[in-house]
Amino acid sequence: MAKKKNRAKQKKQQTINKQTIFSDLQQMLQQGRARKAVVLARTFLKMEEFKQEDLPLIIEAYALRLKELYNDNHPDEAKSMYASLVNNHPDWPLFFPLEIRLLADCTALHQELQNDEDSFANYIRHDLQDPRLLASVSLQMPLCEEARIITQAAELFENGDDKQALEILQKIGRRSPFINWRLF
Repeated sequence: MAKKKNRAKQKKQQTINKQTIFSDLQQMLQQGRARKAVVLARTFLKMEEFKQEDLPLIIEAYALRLKELYNDNHPDEAKSMYASLVNNHPDWPLFFPLEIRLLADCTALHQELQNDEDSFANYIRHDLQDPRLLASVSLQMPLCEEARIITQAAELFENGDDKQALEILQKIGRRSPFINWRLF
């Protein structure tokens, strides 16, 4: 009889913990605290009651941390973390934002993008916020080359060489999703 009471008590505590962890995780994501969000996401994953519908929140936590690592110039750590996630959860890469998958040098994604450049260009038009992300990818696609041109021009602008920067930007094609940069 005492065992049943203990199990019931543990289950009740576990649901409270799950709800608490879930709300804390949402709060950390809203505050942009990636490191703490990943710790909570890992804890959340270890719980027996983890459901597939909770996955987007977990992915958001890891994506935030990976972006933070890339932005803080720790690409090797980010790639290692992403590779570990993919090894442990092979179905997860589809849920990550495209820029995370690009930066992690996901070879399957590279092949997929080279076969479907239209959807990649569409992504760039609507979702890409920072051309530097695309410039750092090892793809040999015209769009990646144009992103490298933009980052090079930005460096020239910073150094005060506006004329040369504007000349470099003229290399961007007229039908490119980066046309706004060319007209800058």
